[in-house]
Amino acid sequence: MDIFSRGGLFWLVFGFLFFAVHEFLAVYLDVTKNSGVSFGIGGEKGLIISLCFVIFFVGFYKKNGSKGLELVLVGATINLLDRLRFSFVRDYWNLGNMGIYNNIADWLIFAGLLYFVYERYGNNLRR
Repeated sequence: MDIFSRGGLFWLVFGFLFFAVHEFLAVYLDVTKNSGVSFGIGGEKGLIISLCFVIFFVGFYKKNGSKGLELVLVGATINLLDRLRFSFVRDYWNLGNMGIYNNIADWLIFAGLLYFVYERYGNNLRR
C-alpha cells in the first residue's frame, strides 16, 4: 500500500478515523484488558503474535492486493497500537453472556477476512 497514492491516503485517513472511534469508545465504555490475542489466547506473547500477524498480512497484501486485507491491516494496526501503549488491548463490547469481549478493531479484522474470502472465492460461489 503506497500511502502517497490516492488509495493509500484514503486508507490512512480511514484508519485514523477508526482509531479515533476506538479511543472514544475505550474512554466512555467499560474496558476489559485483553493480554491475549484472540479470545484471550496467547497471554503474554500477545505483542509478538500481533507483530507477526501484521507483518504476515503486509507481506500477503503486497503480493495479492485486496480491499479485505486493507481492512484487516487497519484493525490489526489499531490493536497493535494498543499493545504498544498499554501492553494489552482494550476491549469494550461484551458478546452476550459468553464472557467474550472485543472492540471495533476486531470487527474490522473479521469484516476484512470475510470480504477477502468473498473477493477470492465469490465468483465460484455464484455458479
